[in-house]
Amino acid sequence: MGWMLGLSQATGLTDQERNDIEAMASKFGDYRRRNETIDAYYEGDVRPRPIGPDTLMKQVELDMDISCDWPRKAVHALANLVRFDGFVFEGEADEGLEAAMRRCGFAAAFSRHRVGMLKNGCMFATVGMEGGRAYVRMHSANSGTAIMDATTERMRCGMVVAESRPTEWSPRRAVPTQVNYHAPGRLVAIRRTAPSQWVAEGADLPDGTCLMVPFAYRPTDTKPLGGTRIGQQVRDLVNDVLHLRQVLALSCELYAIPMRYIVGLTAANMEALKQDPKWAIYLNPLFVATRDAKSGKTPELGQLPANSPAALLELIYADAKMFASATGIPLNSLGIVQDNPSSAEAIAEGRKDLTDEAQDLIDGQLKPALAEVARLVMMVEHNLTRDQLSPEQLSVGARFKNPAMPSIAASTDAAMKIATVNPEFAGTDVFFEMVGFDAETRRRIRTEMRMNRMRANTPSLLGNTLSLNQQRQQGVPDGNLLSAPSEGDDADIAQ
Repeated sequence: MGWMLGLSQATGLTDQERNDIEAMASKFGDYRRRNETIDAYYEGDVRPRPIGPDTLMKQVELDMDISCDWPRKAVHALANLVRFDGFVFEGEADEGLEAAMRRCGFAAAFSRHRVGMLKNGCMFATVGMEGGRAYVRMHSANSGTAIMDATTERMRCGMVVAESRPTEWSPRRAVPTQVNYHAPGRLVAIRRTAPSQWVAEGADLPDGTCLMVPFAYRPTDTKPLGGTRIGQQVRDLVNDVLHLRQVLALSCELYAIPMRYIVGLTAANMEALKQDPKWAIYLNPLFVATRDAKSGKTPELGQLPANSPAALLELIYADAKMFASATGIPLNSLGIVQDNPSSAEAIAEGRKDLTDEAQDLIDGQLKPALAEVARLVMMVEHNLTRDQLSPEQLSVGARFKNPAMPSIAASTDAAMKIATVNPEFAGTDVFFEMVGFDAETRRRIRTEMRMNRMRANTPSLLGNTLSLNQQRQQGVPDGNLLSAPSEGDDADIAQ
């Protein structure tokens, strides 16, 4: 990569940091080329392969603009089921965490980058301080990379592009001007001073803290940073579909204008046809020919049977089935419409593989990674070490909406049944969540419930205040205010 020229030779780096950056730069270049191929399939920029018969293509000129958006559907179908819904605690929520996440728009950033994680296999979150406040920034596989430790299954070191902007040597295009190196207990900011000159400034972090957290999709022993959802099988199927669509377009042209033939023409008829345009036999409604003087026969006009494109459509349908099997996407999401509409149970069963994969991704990868991001944010926001975090802060967890997406009626019915058995369940956040209210609506509900309780208590407080004022006007000492009157007091009042 041109922008990494001289990065590992930055002044101020240790030998270990230099070696790590060289390894990550080489790895980043390899994955960058792979990601460009995947992005082409995702954007639908892949062109169909040559159709094969050169002589046929020379005779038939077709202007075909063919693409396939199935890879995009494969990514977004799963991404739409992974819906982050905030953080939860075993106790009071940490206000500093909530303020920091709102300040940096973390929910929206996570929603955008989850697509890149499924597309390229991984994404990264980095935590830092800016203006005395904690912030979180998300990075895709195109702006960050990492080396995982096979023994601990944790990140050994990582590198992200922290800043990109136009410079005096690149005034029209933004180029990386700062790269951050992350490792347990170490953070190094590497700033660019010239096209191939960098200056590094490092800082030690307490307790081996690493301010960079990786997110991986389908990690394995050999691919700890995960793999793409647009894998080789998906790409092969897309190539086949593009080829079939190209052949289908050619078949439709030949089907619309099938081949015709004429036998028994005289020499004069042949010369006349040669002078006419090649489509005259199709477009001219009148064909005139004289009888052959020798044989007495008239010319015969015929048409060869055209090939039907139905067989090609069946092949595309077969590719759609294999694509749905490889990605867990229902056929109707690929544009394959069934003659008999599926029932609600059949649709749910058809999405089961996809919802199971979404739940596995949430539980196995996203929740632990997001909980670590939240702990790092609280450490930076409150200037604490990990050991100084309270038990409530350490208990932070990420909440996601149910990927099965049950209907509001079914979820509400389940919530009401639980509240019938345990009345204390009604009014809790979990109850309102099952009913279908989002986080903002739940906050409004809690606020209005507090306001209603305050209004309900206001008349009794006002009544007590009026009673106190009346007793003061009657000369009752303050020590006896609101105390039960004695019989003597009643007599005095009556007099």
